[in-house]
Amino acid sequence: MRSKFAINLETRLQDKSLISRLVRTKSMKLEQQAIEDEINRLIALLDASELTPVLEMDGSLQDKESVPVLESPQGEYYTDYPDDTTSENNASDLELPKLEKQRAESICSFQIKDEIISKNRIPRGQVIVQEFVSRGGFGKVYKGTYNGQAVAIKTMSDVETFVKEIKMMAGLRHPNIVQFIGVAWNSREDFCCVMEYMDGGDLRALLNKYTELNRPTGFDFSKIMIAFQVARALAYLHSSKVRVLHRDLKSKNILLNQTLDAKLTDFGVSREQIVGPMTAEVGTSLWMAPEVMTGKQYDEKADIFSFGVVLSELSMHTLPYSHVKVRPGANHQLTILRRVAMGELSVKFPDTGPQSMAKLGLACVSMDPRKRPRAVEALRTVHDALMQKAKALV
Repeated sequence: MRSKFAINLETRLQDKSLISRLVRTKSMKLEQQAIEDEINRLIALLDASELTPVLEMDGSLQDKESVPVLESPQGEYYTDYPDDTTSENNASDLELPKLEKQRAESICSFQIKDEIISKNRIPRGQVIVQEFVSRGGFGKVYKGTYNGQAVAIKTMSDVETFVKEIKMMAGLRHPNIVQFIGVAWNSREDFCCVMEYMDGGDLRALLNKYTELNRPTGFDFSKIMIAFQVARALAYLHSSKVRVLHRDLKSKNILLNQTLDAKLTDFGVSREQIVGPMTAEVGTSLWMAPEVMTGKQYDEKADIFSFGVVLSELSMHTLPYSHVKVRPGANHQLTILRRVAMGELSVKFPDTGPQSMAKLGLACVSMDPRKRPRAVEALRTVHDALMQKAKALV
């Protein structure tokens, strides 16, 4: 029997969702032509980028990526390479004891000789850390304030990698990508990136809550809206003059606000696709495309595969491949990944809800990347499904 708290929570969620749906439905008709224009513009940009010769570079992408040059207090220049100097204590990573901090500043203080970083630098003293939020493979995230505004504050011990991520984020401006605010530091130890704070948590947490509350599976209006916003962000990334691949699209990297507006985050492994397909295994395994798992060349269609897996999560509420049973003693995830890589296993979709969404999801996770839709094509399909749902609510 469900507790009174769970029932009240479910009621509040449903009420909030209903209000949100009614408001969005009224505005949807006004926005429909604007969305159509946006899709057509993105398609034109994508077609133009495919006809334009790509920028040729000597050597690999990694060889030609600029290494940030750091300046010591004495004016001597040196190249900063990754080390592991960040403390593992969650509560004090950015607030070193006074003497330790003074010593760190005298030894490790630096200036990053990069135009983009310098242009986006903000005063470190105005960035206040309040509480630890989460830890990932590439760093830690805290909630805090900047000039009195709630923000997310990200730290990493690998400054060189962090600088590349920050430079990537600084060039992205889209309503469905978490807004980059600036970068701040007094010393190497308190180097941080300040971003928009999303107060609704991540999509994975929401779907876990849906499971606890026995919410119906399938695609309702709010889920299609989330899918639409994610597809819109992907279409923007893939249609840029120099295409950007997210490379780690998953439910935990889709953040929400209180009205369930969705935005992509965590561009730690994102890359500009400058010369043809890329190689090397990146991303999180259960969302990874087969060609990435097997070390083959890949392009933006790897993001589309991950998007298809996210669509399955939205519809089923569960983690990818949760329906699969593995014999006792076997490595569960390794067995699943091997079967996915060989084309023997795919994500599932329920029979309920718009079948156009399930059909899109299955197309996105096709073994053959050429059979997967482009992001703008996925965006159009999701938009059509959204309009159908909106009409049904009127």
